[in-house]
Amino acid sequence: MKGPLLLLFVLLALMATFARAEAPQEETLVAKVQVYAQQAAQKAQEHLATIRESQAAQQAREWFEAGLSHTQQYFSQLKDKLTTLWEKTTASSGA
Repeated sequence: MKGPLLLLFVLLALMATFARAEAPQEETLVAKVQVYAQQAAQKAQEHLATIRESQAAQQAREWFEAGLSHTQQYFSQLKDKLTTLWEKTTASSGA
């Protein structure tokens, strides 16, 4: 009985030693991935800032805002016409 128990303790000690030996490598790998992700995120932010400041982006933003303004005016006029039509319809049916 002492032999198998001693063998079990030796195997557990070996497993613990190997687990400790692999743990720092995993931590350094995780740290490297975190650093890489931070660098990638920073580069992406820099590129987005460059794109936002570009002349083409400013031109597109102006076109979009002009189109949005035109659409708002159109729907405002449509609302006014529908309101007038509604008032005429309710006035004629109430009389």
